[in-house]
Amino acid sequence: MKKILLIEDRKERQQLFINETDIDLNKYKDILDNAIDEKYDEIFYKLKANTFDFENYSTIISHKSAFDKDNSAMIEKLKDYCKTRKKTLVFFSGGIDENYYNRSEYELILINSKTFYSQNIKLFLEVWYLFFLNRFLQRVFESFGFVHL
Repeated sequence: MKKILLIEDRKERQQLFINETDIDLNKYKDILDNAIDEKYDEIFYKLKANTFDFENYSTIISHKSAFDKDNSAMIEKLKDYCKTRKKTLVFFSGGIDENYYNRSEYELILINSKTFYSQNIKLFLEVWYLFFLNRFLQRVFESFGFVHL
């Protein structure tokens, strides 16, 4: 099962929003890699050195300014990667005033941090989990000889 990668450079920001909405991201650890603290550092350095591999992810979510002075270059790397591999890319930031969605070359979403870290993320993760649970169960049933109706 492909997962979701959430890149967040400021644990405090995430914690503030999560506390306001009472969402436990750890509940979704089967489908969500929450890259904060050391995991964020690992992703940052691999991205910077071009040694990153995000093949296990179908969706990459990042704060739009998560990469400090290297931000522009890192954002372009993520965009190029998602474009060539047809992965969904989501950027969130407090500076985004209007949500934006484009799927002309790949799925690109821009969303405000407050909107992102709202009940929307919980709904998104729950739908994602149910979708993949359904696909998993479908494969199990097929392995026992059951077919689709």
